[in-house]
Amino acid sequence: MVQDARRRFLELTGTGAVLSLAGCMGSDDETPDIQDGEEDGADTSDDGDAESVVEEGMVTAAVEPDEEAIAELQQEIQQDVEDGEIDEEEAQIALQEAQMELMAEALAAFEDTAGGIDGLTIVDSIDEVGAILLDGEAEAILETLTYDEVSALLPGELFDEVQQQGQQTP
Repeated sequence: MVQDARRRFLELTGTGAVLSLAGCMGSDDETPDIQDGEEDGADTSDDGDAESVVEEGMVTAAVEPDEEAIAELQQEIQQDVEDGEIDEEEAQIALQEAQMELMAEALAAFEDTAGGIDGLTIVDSIDEVGAILLDGEAEAILETLTYDEVSALLPGELFDEVQQQGQQTP
């Protein structure tokens, strides 16, 4: 389910944010020896999964909708439930749909703004969870942290994890 993939993504973003920033700023001597997508001791079997688009140096940007807009939306829907206009099930559906709309708006805003950064490329995105795979110069990637929509920069490999989880979910 989309909610489970988003929850997992948010869990991973919380634990990986500091490490990813340290990785962006580290010297080349501190990076692991990776060749052809293989790290020493890493399990490289793909079990039939889709080919990875993530390359060394890519970063996953975690994009989130405006918190105030979500709070307002939740209040409106709660008021509709209290007024008897909709039941709990309808409220959950309305909330999910509205959250997806807000996420789409946040992604569009990020893509519009990030498109003007020299040295930055948006490689791919997973819109349902707000994950955007970025490639480019370290300075350009770090500049994205100044945008309200970006909550964290994470390892590029996280993008593959989230994408694979989404493919496994019926």
